[in-house]
Amino acid sequence: MAKPISILHWLPISLAIGGCGLHPEPAQPDVAANPATSAATRPFPVDTLYSLLVAETAVNRGQLDIALANYYQQAYQTRDSNVTRQGTLLAQHMGAAQAALDLALLWSDLDPENPEPAYLAGQYLIAFQRPDLAMQQSRRLLDLDAQTLYVGIASSPAAKDKNTGAQLLKEYRELLQQHPENIDLLLGQAALLESQGDLADSLTSIEKARDIDDKNLQARLFEVDILYKSGRPDKAIHRMADIIKDDPENSRLRLQYARLLSEQDLAKALEQFDYLARSNSMEPDLLLARAMANYQLNRQVEAQDQFEQLIFLKKYTDTAYFYMGEIARSNKKTDMAIEYYRRVEDGNEYLPAAVRSFDLLVSENKRMEGQQWLTAQRKSHPDLSIRLYLIEADVLLQQGDLARSLAALNEGIQKHPEQIELYYARSLILEKQGDTRSAETDLRFVLAAQPDNASALNALGYLLADNNTNLDEAYRLINKAQALRPEDPAIMDSMGWILYRQGHNEEAILRLQRAFDLDPNDEIAAHLGEVLWANQQQRDAESIWKKGLKIKPDSELIHNTRKRLQGS
Repeated sequence: MAKPISILHWLPISLAIGGCGLHPEPAQPDVAANPATSAATRPFPVDTLYSLLVAETAVNRGQLDIALANYYQQAYQTRDSNVTRQGTLLAQHMGAAQAALDLALLWSDLDPENPEPAYLAGQYLIAFQRPDLAMQQSRRLLDLDAQTLYVGIASSPAAKDKNTGAQLLKEYRELLQQHPENIDLLLGQAALLESQGDLADSLTSIEKARDIDDKNLQARLFEVDILYKSGRPDKAIHRMADIIKDDPENSRLRLQYARLLSEQDLAKALEQFDYLARSNSMEPDLLLARAMANYQLNRQVEAQDQFEQLIFLKKYTDTAYFYMGEIARSNKKTDMAIEYYRRVEDGNEYLPAAVRSFDLLVSENKRMEGQQWLTAQRKSHPDLSIRLYLIEADVLLQQGDLARSLAALNEGIQKHPEQIELYYARSLILEKQGDTRSAETDLRFVLAAQPDNASALNALGYLLADNNTNLDEAYRLINKAQALRPEDPAIMDSMGWILYRQGHNEEAILRLQRAFDLDPNDEIAAHLGEVLWANQQQRDAESIWKKGLKIKPDSELIHNTRKRLQGS
């Protein structure tokens, strides 16, 4: 069985305490464990002793860059393993990755029977995306019967490359012929197979590792992950429950179990979160998980209380305010909801909160107040100015205020004339206003800058088709858009519409039916019904229109289409 390596157990105490990536305190007399003294295992020239003494003094004064420079130089000059070890650990502590790698490789050469420098060098080689060289260090560790790096290599970003992954998989299989019961190799092989999309063989490799050591935690957790990704969540949850039974007080594992449950059974996940809260109910991550679970289970009182606790702790405040706004909105407490949304200052919830806040203000006939607030937000969040203009325009559009929606986009374009997405958004408003010429101008401007913009290609193609002009160009535009996004139902709808305009009714019906199946909405229903009607399939047309009206009973598009075709 491999001898485990712990990075911390051979790190000097003072470095281990400070080794979390923070800047060290300026005076730490034991940081390098008296490097000059500990390094003097054989006589050194006076110059070397002086350099090591300078390094020790520099460490004590917190001048770690000077200390590292001296250790680095003396490691190569003396080729002494203790000096090299001290330099390696200091470089590691400082986050000087290249120096740490150089010294770890030298240390490994000077002390070839010691697995520690080989392991450390291998870790840095993985980080530097050199799996080929990391494999050399891992083979040395394998020969020393020590903990290897095969799982880390296989899980590294470099191994995701198709060719690199295939080469590594070949090497792992060759090594497994010589070491068929090496768990690290089996799990590494599983990771490589997973990255290639071969989940079945990945699971087989994990099962072989578990046959060797059924209690190996890494193998068990890996099995849970692959089972879940294979579409077998129930079995994954069952396996995770077995892990918890074996170690019921392990809060980290129980948290993983709760998160896994949250994807399938939120109530049971909440039970696990609450169990963890018995020992630390104010832990922010756990408090957030409980609040979100209660919110999704519509337990608003409990969720509100936990979100308020997060605000008291000043943790996840943006998330807390957003969901408190959601709770208030669902209870029709509009003013309170707006106030909560406005307190969201950053993060993933900021833009959704801005949408909710402005939408509520417009609905409450406080449009001017909302627009003034958005103006202030654009000043305080200049990097989000474009998004905020788009939000303003979209909310006004949804409220039926086309003129003010257009005015918002015009202002945005005036201040940000290089932002293509504003022109695209404006073209949609112009088209709705019937100003097709200006809409076409904006779309051609977008395509001049972004010729592969599928949305703009589709919009311009549909605009031309709907106006029954330049049908050949319309077809080319939509065909290109479909090549870029072949499964987009909006583009399928446009393709069906241009085919209808060109007189290819049967093919148009097929495209439109496919679009409706993927995204049943009133616009596609109106188009499909019109083509069916033109194809003398009136009963089928009425049927699809009825489906569309079930989706959107007040659909003007369907009502207008029926009135135009039926003459009543």
